[in-house]
Parts: sequence; structure tokens; C-alpha cells
Amino acid sequence: MIDPFSYEDHPIDNIEPINEDETRDFARHLLAHNNRVLEWIINAQNPHLAAWAVAYATNWIGCTKSMSEQGKILGFGYAAISKVARDFCETYNLPPSKWMKSQQYVDARREQATPNE
Repeated sequence: MIDPFSYEDHPIDNIEPINEDETRDFARHLLAHNNRVLEWIINAQNPHLAAWAVAYATNWIGCTKSMSEQGKILGFGYAAISKVARDFCETYNLPPSKWMKSQQYVDARREQATPNE
């Protein structure tokens, strides 16, 4: 019987064999990105807020409420998670997640909020 969780003698190996060097390189690359994200969270002014912001910015499955709702529950305030999530996306050149408004929307809202001179 084939163990579906083992990479030894797996049927897919006949179609696309695993290249151990490529797999190792990919794992190192992934680990490097993971370390940068963890460093970003740990070095934030509020690591708890930063962790939630990263979760929303990366569409983590555990995010089930709007950022505003989650922020209120955690005592961060209305737009705190959103602001930090946007900073994270800008830092790592990521597009807004499904939880976030587009940059055009944000710019338009800022323009509306700015008093006319």
C-alpha cells in the first residue's frame, strides 16, 4: 500500500520527479521570507496589532470578521489594523488583500477628508 503522505515511491514521481536541490532552495527562500515577516512583526511598535495586520494583508483563513470589527474587539480602534496592513503591503510590494480597499479608494477618501484651501 502506498502511503499518501510519503514522498517515497509516490505515483506522481513518475510524472514529475522531485528535484531535491530545487526543493531545498525553495524551502530556504520561503524560510527567508518568513523570517523577514516575523522580524517585521516583532520590531513593530505593537507586535499584536502587527500580527493581525499581517494576517489580514495575507488573507489568513483565521480572519473571519472585518478589520474594523476585529480592531474594535481587540481594542485597537476602528482603522488600526487597516493602516498597519497597508504599511505591510507597501513594505513588501504586495497588492491589497480581499479585506482591504484599493489604493484608489483610499486616495479618494483622503482627498475628500482634506479641507479645501
